[in-house]
Amino acid sequence: MTMTTPPTNPSNSGSEDNFNSNSINFFGWADGIPGEINPFITGNVSMTSTTSLTIGTGAKSPVLATDTTFSKGQFIFINSTATPTKWMAGYITNYVSGTKTISVTITLTSGDTDTLASWRVTVGAPPIRLGTNGYSDRIQLIDGNGAGSTNTMIRRFATQVINIGTAITYADSAADGASFTANIPGLYAIHYRDAFGSGVAHYAGLTLNSAQLTTAITSVTASTRYGLFYMVANAVPRGASAVMLYLNAGDVIRPHLDAATGWKDTAGDFVGFEIARVTI
Repeated sequence: MTMTTPPTNPSNSGSEDNFNSNSINFFGWADGIPGEINPFITGNVSMTSTTSLTIGTGAKSPVLATDTTFSKGQFIFINSTATPTKWMAGYITNYVSGTKTISVTITLTSGDTDTLASWRVTVGAPPIRLGTNGYSDRIQLIDGNGAGSTNTMIRRFATQVINIGTAITYADSAADGASFTANIPGLYAIHYRDAFGSGVAHYAGLTLNSAQLTTAITSVTASTRYGLFYMVANAVPRGASAVMLYLNAGDVIRPHLDAATGWKDTAGDFVGFEIARVTI
């Protein structure tokens, strides 16, 4: 995008007629400057594209409807014309003006996974509000239900209180125990609380993508262990842990124990699990 060449500027060294004429032309040109430079100020240099793209990170190559002046290194924002809240953002790696093809590396998305074919492609950053904005997807469980028969160190729960959104898949079976799979990358807040049925000290906590599902949490690979908590040896040992983790799509969180039996299973929300995707 280029600015209109300015006309001859007014000068007091010429005739009065020339001064008046040049002044009118100059002020007319100046009046149009805001409209020409506004796209550079606001980042609103944009074009449309009808290329079919799936929302997600990595390389994307939308073909623009018209030629433009995009260049390598500029930050780019691509959002659906039908649903503007579905978007991708990244940086331009190449632009070929002849084919109007823009190569982009996407590093951030709205979290959606739609495949769409009507886009607005804009130079500039996505409209992200600073600070947390609560949760968009949440699962809450209470009441213990023993542990898995195959995955003997993985806790089970009896009562589902809340299950909203699609960012988390919850599964619970008699053999495998409970698992929580992240479908959308992002920050997740997790709270796990448990109780042992007799006055013996125990550990419990969370594991991430662990394959050691029959191993006590105190002995699993440390890099897979999060939110470990200790229950002292009183009448009914109880404990809890709260963590905030960044999960990639496909990551699996499990409530992990240090013993296969003896856990409190009676009704009550002092045994429970909650996971929520935190939006910003």
